[in-house]
Amino acid sequence: MHNNWREGTFNLATLPRDRFAGYAAVGGDRGRLTTEALVLGGGDIVVNVEIADGGSLRVGVTDESGRFIDGFGLEDCDPIREGGLDIPVAWEKPAEALADRTANLVFELHEATLYAISGSVQLA
Repeated sequence: MHNNWREGTFNLATLPRDRFAGYAAVGGDRGRLTTEALVLGGGDIVVNVEIADGGSLRVGVTDESGRFIDGFGLEDCDPIREGGLDIPVAWEKPAEALADRTANLVFELHEATLYAISGSVQLA
C-alpha cells in the first residue's frame, strides 16, 4: 500500500513448496481421494502432506478394475503420521513390484491435508 512517495509498505507472504492448495480431511472425518490412472515407475512415491496431532495418511494402489493390488492395500501401507514436503510411501512389498504398471492411488486421510504427489509416477 502506498500513501505517498515517503510512506508505504511492502509485504511478502510465503508458503512451503507446492502448498498453495490441498485436499483436507479434518474435524474427525476420514477422507478418501482416488487419482486418475497413473503409470508407476517402480521407484519411490512421495507425498507432500501436513498431518495434525493424531492424524494419518495411508496410500493404496488399485488395478484398472478398482481392486487393491496384493501387498499394496491401505492396510499394507505404513501409516504416515508426521507431515513434510517429501515423505516416501512404504508398503509391505517394495515399490519396485509396481514398475511399468498402470494403476490408481487411493489416499485415506485423517486429520491431514495432502498437497502434492511426486516421485515415480506419471499420468497414463
